[in-house]
Parts: sequence; structure tokens; C-alpha cells
Amino acid sequence: MKFSTIIRQHWAALRALLVFTVVLGLAYPLLVWLIA
Repeated sequence: MKFSTIIRQHWAALRALLVFTVVLGLAYPLLVWLIA
């Protein structure tokens, strides 16, 4: 496995984690606010 391939996979995973965190951080309070 080439080094660039590893970097690309890790970058994709990091980006997915970041998007997931942002979505949770925005959607969860909004959902709580809507329910309340």
C-alpha cells in the first residue's frame, strides 16, 4: 500500500468525522429546541 493511498483514506475519514460532528452540533440543538 502506497503512502499517498493511506493519506487519502485518512483524509476522507477525518473529513467525514468533521462533517458528522458539525451536523450533530447543529442538528441536535435544533431538534431539542423544536421539541421543547
